[in-house]
Amino acid sequence: MARETLNTRVTRLEHAMANLAERHVRLEEIVGQLAEAQIRTEDRFREARKIADDRFREERKIADDRVDRLVSAIGELIRRLPAAVPRAESK
Repeated sequence: MARETLNTRVTRLEHAMANLAERHVRLEEIVGQLAEAQIRTEDRFREARKIADDRFREERKIADDRVDRLVSAIGELIRRLPAAVPRAESK
């Protein structure tokens, strides 16, 4: 195999450098796209979390209201019991 001339080597290196530069630009574009996708994903998770938290708070409020009404109804039932029905003594 014939030895490459210095000029041929330089030309080959120039092509290789140009190829690397193009790939570097493409890699930067891809990294940018990935960063944007990550931001969108985090935004979607944040929104989903907010919706879940809001739903949980609403369901908890409903449950608390139901418990309050139940406790009140039990208290009213006990208050209305006839005197003949024995009641547990409070300590």
